[in-house]
Amino acid sequence: KYRVCRTPNAMQFLTMLVRCSVVLLASAVGVDVTPTQKVVTMLEGMVVKGTADMKEEQVLYASVKQFCDETITGKGREIEEAEATIEEMSASIEKATASLAQAHDKQLLHDTDASHWKGDLKAATAVRAIERGDYEKTHQDYSESVDALRRAIEVLSSERAASKALVQVQRLKLPAEAKKELSAFLQHRIGTRDEPAVPDIEAYTGSSHSIVQLLKNLLTKFS
Repeated sequence: KYRVCRTPNAMQFLTMLVRCSVVLLASAVGVDVTPTQKVVTMLEGMVVKGTADMKEEQVLYASVKQFCDETITGKGREIEEAEATIEEMSASIEKATASLAQAHDKQLLHDTDASHWKGDLKAATAVRAIERGDYEKTHQDYSESVDALRRAIEVLSSERAASKALVQVQRLKLPAEAKKELSAFLQHRIGTRDEPAVPDIEAYTGSSHSIVQLLKNLLTKFS
């Protein structure tokens, strides 16, 4: 803490000297030292003390002034730095606000895409369920066809109950050409049964062999 510097002006100083002189002259009666000498001595002491006080006040003033100047300079620098920081932060806030708006727009877009994808997934799941049902039905038909073809091949190979086996095969889901050949073979067998004469064994064996080969080809295709 610094004291406030108060330097007495000339009028106050002279007033103080006059008052002191009056006091000294009044008390100088009956003393060897003359009043004038006492006044001079007192004035000299006051001059010395006043000079010392003035120098002290000057030093104190210079110190206080330096402190104030340095404080003003430092505070000015801090104010400039604070203003620069405020500008940077304001720019960062504006940039962050723009980024937030863009992120919000992207989120809305992603939400829309996700909604579409959920719909596509639901539709694909439904289609997959239908396809799976179709596949299982087709697989069952093929399995039944394979079993029937194998039985027919065995029957035709052993020449037992061939017509019945071929009728079962004919009911399967077969190509049109294969069904046509099977129908022709069955009609041939039925016609042969009705004939009283002895059938042509060579012709029957050849047609039976071709039907067996046809059934084997179908079995390979279904397998």
